[in-house]
Amino acid sequence: MHSRVCICFPGNTRKCRRRVCHYMNIFADTSHHAGLNFSIRLMGKRLDFEIFNPIGMEWTSHGWLVHKAYDYNMETAKQFLQIKPEYALEPSHPLNTIVNETSSYYEIQDHYHSDTSKSVTYDQFMSMEIAVVIASIPDHWESFKQLVRAHPSRPELVCHTGNVGWDQLSVFQDGSVENLLASVKKFPVSHKTNAVFYHQEIPVVPFKPYVGDKKTVTSFLHLLPRRDDYMTLRTLLPEYEFKAYGSGCPDGIMPSLHTMYETMQDSQFILQNKPGGDGFGWNVMCAAMLGRPLLVNYQDYKDKLAGEFLIPDKTCIDIQGSTLTPLVDKIRFFTQSQQYKEMSMNLSAHFTLHVNYEREAEGLKVFFENLH
Repeated sequence: MHSRVCICFPGNTRKCRRRVCHYMNIFADTSHHAGLNFSIRLMGKRLDFEIFNPIGMEWTSHGWLVHKAYDYNMETAKQFLQIKPEYALEPSHPLNTIVNETSSYYEIQDHYHSDTSKSVTYDQFMSMEIAVVIASIPDHWESFKQLVRAHPSRPELVCHTGNVGWDQLSVFQDGSVENLLASVKKFPVSHKTNAVFYHQEIPVVPFKPYVGDKKTVTSFLHLLPRRDDYMTLRTLLPEYEFKAYGSGCPDGIMPSLHTMYETMQDSQFILQNKPGGDGFGWNVMCAAMLGRPLLVNYQDYKDKLAGEFLIPDKTCIDIQGSTLTPLVDKIRFFTQSQQYKEMSMNLSAHFTLHVNYEREAEGLKVFFENLH
């Protein structure tokens, strides 16, 4: 199989130890997290891969299981896969707006990330030369085994793990997963497993210090978990402006990643109060890159990838287990100019220390060269 997996540029026909190099097509399934889908496209651009996603309801019969968590509700599947008419789900952006159609693929608008993606029906997928299939969730690693066996190219299968399930599945330790792409904190895997640990890529913008006198606390978590904590803090800190963005949140959804970045930059603190945290943690990554300190339950993240950015009273304020009066006093203390400036710069520096996409791209190249 290695003959199909060469890291090279389009049109490069130089000989290598794996026959003739060629541009590599990768099929990566869509998941509930649009940020993950976007990051895989950014990885493709870095490594000169062509990324294709699924579209068309027939995928529900060929291993696509995002709707599994919703009792296989076909309305959920339509949000991701229905081609025409475009499926609208207020107030969220539609996920399948077609901006161009060819005989080989559909070009889909990613409204939130101001980008487009290429998507294929099952029949188009089966007629393409595909080198790799990336299963973005462990469920798809299981269901796509048949998919790669059925495809004429016999592509390699990669299991991706990110926010959920990565610390509970024995298949990462017993060698069942042959190729593991993991955007989580490093953990032991079988010596038989070809594995790489990395950060999902986000667009990087320069750090800018917070300016202005407005005291602000902003949450970007869908459904606003631990809502009572949010309401209590808002009551006890009346001089602060509290905002909560996301599905089911009082201030609505963010229209774009660009707007989210701007809103984060206009916030003094990011409230990330999510039970159990995330294996990866997009909000924490964005806040760290922008240098906006977090109000966070440290226990939720200390043993996860986002924990590398979090040092209580240095880059974040640990709100877990704190009695309310000392916590409120601490938030007010760190809002003061010099203390806040130091915390903000510390967090930005930790992002720079731990995240280097160019360096990680080298490890990703080695990973894809050694698929089996």
